[in-house]
Amino acid sequence: MFKLIFSVSFLTLGLISMPLHFSDASGETSYTEPTIEAAVEEEKVTIDSIKEKIHPNLSTEEITDTFGDPDQRLTDSMYNLPTWRYDIKINEDYESKTGTDSVDFQALKDKELQAIIFFSFDDNENIRNISVYYLNKDGKVQEYRQFADGFEKNTVIE
Repeated sequence: MFKLIFSVSFLTLGLISMPLHFSDASGETSYTEPTIEAAVEEEKVTIDSIKEKIHPNLSTEEITDTFGDPDQRLTDSMYNLPTWRYDIKINEDYESKTGTDSVDFQALKDKELQAIIFFSFDDNENIRNISVYYLNKDGKVQEYRQFADGFEKNTVIE
């Protein structure tokens, strides 16, 4: 009995760790670069993996290639400049109701969202700053911010 269980476990482990390749009718294999949203579905997104993908030199095209279309295209309340919001959802039914560049602290605390990312642009579509809001290990909302000059700032909000 033990030998059978071990064999089945070993076979299952091998299948799980093997990469799967799909081909179309012509037999050609295709590969699509995963987006952050796809990785969230696979529960592999970490705040560190988000931080690795963001930097102030990203173009709007590179942002959408990496993160998909923004959940909201906004105008920031302080400078009246374009801002994109991405909600990294845990609860797929979550929908921001503010329509502003405010942070839904309660959704982060209630674990409806894993993170909220804001890309703020200048008039020439260059990134002014990037803000990532998430729940840290102490259960506090934390802001990680990158500025256009590369300066980084971490702040515990609440």
